[in-house]
Amino acid sequence: MRTTFYSSSAYLSAQLTVPPCFVELDAFFEPIVPDIPTGWRHFHLRHAENICRRMGDIDLYAWFILDAQAHPDPIWAATIIGSYLVGFFSACKSLFDAGAICLTELHRLNLGHREQDMAKGRFWTALQNTSPRSFTRFNTFRSTCKQVIEWRDASVHRATPLVLVHSAGIPEPATRDAVRIRMVADPNAKLERIIDTPTNVSWLEPLQLYDTWRPELISFCDVLCTEIKESIGP
Repeated sequence: MRTTFYSSSAYLSAQLTVPPCFVELDAFFEPIVPDIPTGWRHFHLRHAENICRRMGDIDLYAWFILDAQAHPDPIWAATIIGSYLVGFFSACKSLFDAGAICLTELHRLNLGHREQDMAKGRFWTALQNTSPRSFTRFNTFRSTCKQVIEWRDASVHRATPLVLVHSAGIPEPATRDAVRIRMVADPNAKLERIIDTPTNVSWLEPLQLYDTWRPELISFCDVLCTEIKESIGP
C-alpha cells in the first residue's frame, strides 16, 4: 500500500510541493508494506517520515519569510523575518541530525544519542569504518553542514540574525518600494559595529542562504532515501 508518509509533514498542511525523492521512496514502500500498523513498526519508514518532516519545515520557514517580505510595514517584516530565520537555521540542523540518526541505525554504528550528530568527529569515524561507500556519499555534504551549524549556533545560542530595513536614505519617510529587507552576512554580527561602520557591511537577501543551501539539502535527502532503499534490499 502507499504509505504517503510525507502527509505528516508541512508539505501537505501548507500545500507545498513534495520533493520527488520522497514520492519515489513512498512508491518503493508500496509493494512491501501491507498495512499502516505494519508500516509504522518498520524503522525505515519512521526514518523516511522524520527526514521528510525536517525538510518540510525548512521549506515552510522559507515560505513564511517570502510572505513576510511582502508585508506593507517593513519594520514589522524585518522583525518577524529575524525570528523565522532562527527557526529556519534550526530546521536545517535538524535535517542533518535526522540523517545522522538514520545512518546510525541503518549501519548499526553503536553510537550514543549525543554522538549521532554530523558535527561530531566520532560519527564520521564510525561511518567510515563501517561503510566506506556511505561515508564517501555523505562526506560531500560536510561543508554545507558546517555552514548550517555556524548560523544555527549563533542564532540559537547568541543572538537573532540581524535583519534590517535597508534603504539609500532614512527608512522612515521612504515608500515601501524604496526600501529592502536585508540581513547582515555574518552570523556573529554586532549592531554597534554596523552603526560605527555602515559602509563596511556585507548584506544578504533573507532567502539567499535558503536558495544556496536548498539544492544540497534536497540532494542530501535523495541520498538518504537511496540508503534506506539499499538497506531494505531488492
